[in-house]
Amino acid sequence: MLNLVIYASKYGSTREYAEELAKRLGWDAVCYKNVSGKMLKEAKEIVLAGNVRMGKMKIAGWVNGKAQILKDKCKAVIAVGGTEPSKQDYYLEMVEKNLPVLGLKKEQIFGCGGRQLISDMKGFDSFVFKMMDKMIKDPKEREDILKDKDHVDMTLLDPVVEYLQK
Repeated sequence: MLNLVIYASKYGSTREYAEELAKRLGWDAVCYKNVSGKMLKEAKEIVLAGNVRMGKMKIAGWVNGKAQILKDKCKAVIAVGGTEPSKQDYYLEMVEKNLPVLGLKKEQIFGCGGRQLISDMKGFDSFVFKMMDKMIKDPKEREDILKDKDHVDMTLLDPVVEYLQK
């Protein structure tokens, strides 16, 4: 039986987490865009990894369309965003808000810090940060919001692996 880590990643940190988790578990990591119906049917267990951007998870629409099959197979969700990984309540809230169809328990949801590299941003993301630069008056607040952040830490996967191996 096939086990999958299915991910959606905008700038790469979610993909990195998914690939590392799959490697540790001996599973396959695959972008949600490349998951076939056959793969979903054959999968025994699935972990979903999705990026959080402005309160939304990119993978949510895909999950909603596949909810019937994912509901029984999804063992955990990893939410990845620019918020510090210590703020697990934020990640829990994002998954509950974006993926309610899965009916997950709190212990199935894991938050991992991603990257916010302003210079790498394109399109709408770049526009939003340029606008924030103009709108935020407080210099300390502007500096905090607009500075690059790299919260990627593969040790954050340790509790996910431990949970899945129970």
